[in-house]
Amino acid sequence: MDRQVPCGCSALRRPPQGSYSSLVWPPRPSGGGKPRICESQHLEVSLKETDNDACSLVFDDLSPGEMIQVKSYLQHNLAVPLVDAPEAESSDNCIYSIVLQLPPKAEVLKFLDHQGPRPARQALAVVYFGHQKAPNITEYVVGPLPDPTYHQDVTVQKYGGKLPYYRRFFLRNETEDVYSFLKNKEYPKAPNFMDKVIDNNATNLIYTRGMPPGLRSGDRKLWLCHFQNVPGFHLHPIGLEVQVDLRSLDASQWKVLKVFYNGQYFQSMEELESQFNQGRVKVVKVKKAPSDGGFSSLKHRVPHTGPGPLHYEPRGPRYRIRNNQVVFMSWSFAFGMDANRGPRVFDIQFKGERIVYELSVQDASAIYGSNTPASMLTRYMDLTFGLGFDAFTLIQGIDCPYLATYLDRHYFFDSAVPLTHKNSICIFEQNVEMPVRRHFDRAQHPFYGGLVDSILVFRSISTMDNYDYVWDFMFHQNRAVGVRVYASGYIHSSFYFGDASEFGNRVEKWTLGTIHTHNINFKVDMDIGGTRITVLLEMNLKWACAVLSICTIFFILVWVFRSGGGKPRICESQHLEVPLKETDNDAHSLVFDDLSPAEMIQVKSYLQQNLGVPLVDAPEAETSDNCIYSIVLQLPPKAEVLKFLDHQGPRPARQALAVVYFGNQKPPNITEYVVGPLPDPTYHQDVTVQKYGGKLPYYRRFFLRNEIEDIYSFLKNKEYPKAPNFMYKVIDNNTTNLMYTRGMPPGLRSGDRKLWLCHFQNVSGYFVHPIGLEVQVDLRSLDASQWKVLKVFYNGQYFQSMEELESQFNQGRVKVIKVNKAPSDGGFSSLKQRVPNMGPGPLHYEPRGPRYRIRNNQVVFMSWSFAFGIEAIRGAHVFDIRFKGERIIYELSVQDASALYGSNTPASMLTRYMDIGYGLGYNVYTLVQGIDCPYLATYLDRHYFFDSAFPVTHGNSICIFEENAEMPVRRHLDRAQKPFYGGLVDSVLVFRSITTVDNYDYVWDFMFHQNGAVGVRVHASGYIQSAFYFGDASEFGNRVAKWTLGTMHTHNINLKVDMDVGGEKNSLLANDMAFETVKAPWSPEDKIHRMRMVKKVLDTEDKAAFRLHEKMPKYIYFAANSTNKWGLNRGYRIQIVSFSGDHMPESDPMERAISWGRYKLAVTKRKESEPVSTCPYNQMDPWTPSVAFADFINNETIVNEDLVAWITLGFLHIPHAEDIPNTATLGNVVGFLLRPYNYYDDDPSMYSPDSVFLSSEQDPNSCEVNHLACLPKVAACVPNFPPFNYEGFQNQTMQ
Repeated sequence: MDRQVPCGCSALRRPPQGSYSSLVWPPRPSGGGKPRICESQHLEVSLKETDNDACSLVFDDLSPGEMIQVKSYLQHNLAVPLVDAPEAESSDNCIYSIVLQLPPKAEVLKFLDHQGPRPARQALAVVYFGHQKAPNITEYVVGPLPDPTYHQDVTVQKYGGKLPYYRRFFLRNETEDVYSFLKNKEYPKAPNFMDKVIDNNATNLIYTRGMPPGLRSGDRKLWLCHFQNVPGFHLHPIGLEVQVDLRSLDASQWKVLKVFYNGQYFQSMEELESQFNQGRVKVVKVKKAPSDGGFSSLKHRVPHTGPGPLHYEPRGPRYRIRNNQVVFMSWSFAFGMDANRGPRVFDIQFKGERIVYELSVQDASAIYGSNTPASMLTRYMDLTFGLGFDAFTLIQGIDCPYLATYLDRHYFFDSAVPLTHKNSICIFEQNVEMPVRRHFDRAQHPFYGGLVDSILVFRSISTMDNYDYVWDFMFHQNRAVGVRVYASGYIHSSFYFGDASEFGNRVEKWTLGTIHTHNINFKVDMDIGGTRITVLLEMNLKWACAVLSICTIFFILVWVFRSGGGKPRICESQHLEVPLKETDNDAHSLVFDDLSPAEMIQVKSYLQQNLGVPLVDAPEAETSDNCIYSIVLQLPPKAEVLKFLDHQGPRPARQALAVVYFGNQKPPNITEYVVGPLPDPTYHQDVTVQKYGGKLPYYRRFFLRNEIEDIYSFLKNKEYPKAPNFMYKVIDNNTTNLMYTRGMPPGLRSGDRKLWLCHFQNVSGYFVHPIGLEVQVDLRSLDASQWKVLKVFYNGQYFQSMEELESQFNQGRVKVIKVNKAPSDGGFSSLKQRVPNMGPGPLHYEPRGPRYRIRNNQVVFMSWSFAFGIEAIRGAHVFDIRFKGERIIYELSVQDASALYGSNTPASMLTRYMDIGYGLGYNVYTLVQGIDCPYLATYLDRHYFFDSAFPVTHGNSICIFEENAEMPVRRHLDRAQKPFYGGLVDSVLVFRSITTVDNYDYVWDFMFHQNGAVGVRVHASGYIQSAFYFGDASEFGNRVAKWTLGTMHTHNINLKVDMDVGGEKNSLLANDMAFETVKAPWSPEDKIHRMRMVKKVLDTEDKAAFRLHEKMPKYIYFAANSTNKWGLNRGYRIQIVSFSGDHMPESDPMERAISWGRYKLAVTKRKESEPVSTCPYNQMDPWTPSVAFADFINNETIVNEDLVAWITLGFLHIPHAEDIPNTATLGNVVGFLLRPYNYYDDDPSMYSPDSVFLSSEQDPNSCEVNHLACLPKVAACVPNFPPFNYEGFQNQTMQ
């Protein structure tokens, strides 16, 4: 199938028409007018062929015709009668499944790579032999296809022996027989109980099975848990469980072994009836659920209000599919779906080179704990149920993008004939609205280079009774392959009685959400450069994303628009009324608003007139002058703010915090002033001692830009002339061809200003062009004429001065490496595109305009509202985060980003960057439309007074947008008596800024989800910091160019989360799991390892401080004093995703300055005196830190207090060849989620207007029933893309 389909920018196309599910519908034609259809680009795709067929067919799933041929062959050649599985009794012979038998790898590679013969195409058939003297399971390889002539029993070869019959999985027919056995034979033995307690009417019960069926090998003793038969029945247990002995192949011999009801065990249904009639049964009469399930229904609760963002392909898809092969840009692979194991891909090649031979799901397990027998026993191994067979029809616009390509799959699995699951795979290109790499350089010749992360996704979704697993195999443009697994669906519940709270949380009156684990196993057969170094990985995931960073070269592809004729209809903007509370004609959010340029100017003017000393503008200031370094907002005390926001109190005074460098005083110092009230200040208060416990010595000041230029001039004009031969013959110095990085902190002890400067060639991407020269300069004197060189380093040798270097060089005693001159664009470090532009990938647009509103610094999106800002020092922060009008978070803010390096060169081995010293907020610059953020995002300016004479504006340096993640945030397809589907696409609001701190770019995302969760995500890109490659350099990183070492380093990021969950006063609680060994209550001679909850109150700061690599409870949450309707503490859980390297040893004299990095999570009592975890002065004097976070943790009680969580995220980075020219954001991402945990009574996303519910009793094509059916009409327009505009090279405008 070659796919040549026009894209849907003006009319959404439909997937292939299917008949498998009544829930699949063809979208209606668009209405009104005839807009221009987007043209489809014709991408030539090279697909190698052998014998007129693609090589990928070696891996292709069996066709229905082949399955029928195998069945027919076995019926004629096994010499025993075979009954079709749907009619088979357990005592019959039947074919259970027929799947593809993969050929041996050696044969496949000989065929694919060496023109060898095509491997025989074969099937693997699983046959249940119930009608033999020794019933067994046998596996046969049948071939060759399509006309088989042989079959081979491979059972012993595969498993080391015959497979006993009791290992067979239940046929659907057998399962129905079990249910009939209960209804027709057992329930009548307890008529009063079943009538008066259960209201049994033969149709109102449904069951789940506790697996495995027994406690020892050979058992088939199955526990069946009873539920009310309504949609979402998994949440409606009634307390009755029955254990049935199914060992006999004669169903008439089946018998009940045990009965469990509401904590009591009985030997039989008769005993249950007898005890009930005698009043000895503890009866709980469960209220009959409504026919739609009531609280378990996935029906939408609120009307639809209009579509969110959609993606479309302006020139059609950029991938092609033929048979089972996909080609996307430089990628190609073959795909398939194994009925048991699920999705798999083969022969993954990039640029024609095989990277992965096989990437496949192996199994998904779920292990439960409870006080009911079925759940305490349950250990699901889902491949048995059929991870592939249970992949059913996908819903456009929820499960996959509306415009994805949908494909059918065919199975012979517990069936009489092949079954087709329509539209059960989707393939699409996804624009993840994130640069895969980017850098903005502000050096002598500013430039920007970037690439949006546009990836190919191969997706299927397995519905395993209650749970739905979303499987994504992803192919990125930087040669990385990703695997991502999401879980949704219904929880598995049990009846709530007795000590049930030890095994989960109460989620409804008689429903326990049972504790459990999920584990997923993958096989990854990598062939890196050939099979001789094949790596076979068994990967176990616990909801983790496996990212395989593969191969060598960073490949850049950029796609552009094609013009087209006609005049399309432009999408209209919807007018969304947004309620914004006002006080004194202004939004409450202005309490947190960044200073305006006018306010900054007023503060500067006030200080000039009232400090009583001359102030020089920072850009002209010498180190011996007085100057204003920065002016930022001074946040009011929280108590004052809450009194104003919540209790109609007075508006807090608006104030600024000014940092003044007093170089022209005795002694010189740094002083911080609070200045107010704004806009017309009348007072200033020195708060330095109050904040830091003492005066700030002048050597803790950060370098002014003017001072940096003086240092460079000092080297060029005073020091280089002392080594003229060396600088000319080795360095080719011409005063303009050198650039520098600074090793920080500047020295080895408090009071030092001894700065190492590392020299690079002055070209684009200079960070990866070291020349081997480093110079240490003593800058302690405020008189630049007194500065001096302390040490010189070149290619592994140290010298006392430039004069000594020159002398040694002239004597031939210097080991010289003549580095080739790099081209002006940097050559290998250039971010210029390497290939021509070819056409755009998927783009984001909003058919009815944005669904969020921004006024001043406040954002409203659906049920969310928050205030935002960017502080010059610390960067992005948001305040007063509310969901449905309730404050969840008072403050969420970046604190610092550190990078600790290791090398054999002095500058790098010393370097411990603390980026707030550079200004995480001030270094937020213009964002590039379509790369850094979606083209149609909202872009906002920010204003700063930071090492400047006047306020400086960074245009378009924040973006806000709604992102369609092309993923259901929740979904379930139910195939019970009345099939239904319910789902909601994950459409989130993103608040983004990007900080460029010299070489590195940090992408900061604060995300607001429709289920009440707040996410923080940080990506890293930019250039690596390198050192000169010499000596034992390979001990400190990887060689990435001839004379360039990619130096190993750690990144750590600290954030502050001041949560107010149900009010200011919270406690910190922890839940985790443990296994306990207990006697099986129904079989005391047997023991079972039962999972249970472990609950703790973390009542002191010491207990709530978790070291970086210390084991931490899986569930940690801020708990309110209030409870939900089930008596559980309302809470918000902290869920961290981080891959930190080791923290600096605490014995290091610098460690206290970054002591926040000791802890992945620390929760402290909130204090106005502890507003931040660090400060910029720590960068210049880490040996005597002005703020030491470790001092915050002093074992104070944190029960029922205003609490703050300090979260550290990080990763170890050992640079490699693919970091040239630029580090990719992919894989370099960390973050955390703040998720409701019993805060609500049910899932808040059920009240999203985007919810979709389809059932077999409704017409899914109706707009009244399903808003997705209206998309072809609603989205029948062309997005209004404004002209591209970038002013990043001119945007630092003075106000």
